Amino acid sequence: MIEGLVVAVSGQFSKWTVMIIAALVLGLYVALRERLTWDAGRQVLWIVAASQLLALLVVIFAFVFKWIAIGLIAVFAIFALVYLFSDLRRA
Repeated sequence: MIEGLVVAVSGQFSKWTVMIIAALVLGLYVALRERLTWDAGRQVLWIVAASQLLALLVVIFAFVFKWIAIGLIAVFAIFALVYLFSDLRRA
């Protein structure tokens, strides 16, 4: 989870790195979950896979919310310009 926050706010780590790591860990979990007979090992593998998927979700949400924020700023700027230009005609 912390990994996802670091990637979301820092430009030093690539979002693709998190996506690749999450895919590899999820593939490892799917391949080994039935083969592991040691219950604690299966639980540790599940925790690692879940944490990587949470990091992936943080990165995806940061990307989506960034574009939503940019879109809202553009909409507010357009409304402000329309208001200012309509108010200029009255003045």
